Amino acid sequence: SAMVFAPLAMRTLWIAKEGRMAKMRYAFAEALGVGCVAAAASASVDRYFYGEWTCVVCNFVKFNVLSNGSALYGSHPWHWYVTQGYPAVMGTMTPLALVGFWRHRATCPEAFIVTFWTIVGYSIAAHKEFRFLLPCMSASLASAGAVLATMQPRRRRVVVAGIALTNVVAAAYTSIWHQAGTIAVMPYITNLADRGEITAGGVLFATPCHQTPYYSHV
Repeated sequence: SAMVFAPLAMRTLWIAKEGRMAKMRYAFAEALGVGCVAAAASASVDRYFYGEWTCVVCNFVKFNVLSNGSALYGSHPWHWYVTQGYPAVMGTMTPLALVGFWRHRATCPEAFIVTFWTIVGYSIAAHKEFRFLLPCMSASLASAGAVLATMQPRRRRVVVAGIALTNVVAAAYTSIWHQAGTIAVMPYITNLADRGEITAGGVLFATPCHQTPYYSHV
């Protein structure tokens, strides 16, 4: 959430018409107060379930960023989100989103800010996944939608039809054929488990992170 809302909060304070003292009063008297209450509630819940005081956020940053522990689940180059992740997640909406970012760079750059800082923030960690970009998809889709709204009706219908067609084809391919082996092997492993042929060593999947629906199928 910080990747999305922290840049927006800073921009809101920056462009607000109120004076410096009014901004500081809001940041410290209201926003900081709410943040402290939320942090205290979160720490109390963690204390109850962990049995000791711990900072989950600090441990997360320490393991995934400072200690590079996320690389255990697979690592990618620093530019992966820009060159592969974002284009794959947005698909044929990518050009429209980029055009929208450029058109509204001065009047309404919030969509670009959210997308940019999400990509930059998650690029720091070695381990990267498509799903990590989902928080910024809504902003990117809003940017693409703004471009569609300004098109002539006939051109817009053609573009929307092209987007729908390409997404249906891509969804069918990725859902039925692409990397379908991790699903197809589940009945085989289930039969092995039913016959008691899986030893204490379990099952080793030599695949990237979160590639199998193991517990829901076996």
